[in-house]
Amino acid sequence: MAAPFATGPIPRRQFTITRPTIGQHYDVASRDGQEHLFYIDVSCSFSRSQPDLTVHAGPNTTAPVVAVAHMPKLSGPFKIGVGDPVSHPNAVRWEDMMREGFAGTEHRWAVTLAPELNRALGGGNGGARRKNLVWKRTSSVAADGMRISSLAPRNFKLVDVETGEVLAVFTSERGHSACGVLQVNT
Repeated sequence: MAAPFATGPIPRRQFTITRPTIGQHYDVASRDGQEHLFYIDVSCSFSRSQPDLTVHAGPNTTAPVVAVAHMPKLSGPFKIGVGDPVSHPNAVRWEDMMREGFAGTEHRWAVTLAPELNRALGGGNGGARRKNLVWKRTSSVAADGMRISSLAPRNFKLVDVETGEVLAVFTSERGHSACGVLQVNT
């Protein structure tokens, strides 16, 4: 497996996202299905203190928590927390994600890149920096090897606001438990 912060071009990676018919969670696996990477627990609670999504780095809820999301139902920004707010509350990095565009077709946020990731993405030898990103609906960009319908509302591309570079693409799939494929370009 390649180092997470290798220098030079980073190969594209694809991940399959599924949701079982019974159960309130998503599974994220390598495209070949050999590696179960994340378990995303979906909360049915209306409690403001409990996250709507909890991301576990492994196949189930016993795996470590690596991120959480609070997603207000009617208005306001999403609150994305990178880290575990229960085990390490002071170490969580919180970011706001704003819904924009007609009918919430865009989701915009800024994220601080660690120095290692900044260098791996071509940011030079500088330290940490903020990067402005936006998820936009798309009918023209799909994950490699896939096609999309121009009428499908759940296809998105992640764009670097400053450069216009497409960093990732989510292409929805139809099927019993299929949600789609996430392709990370860089």
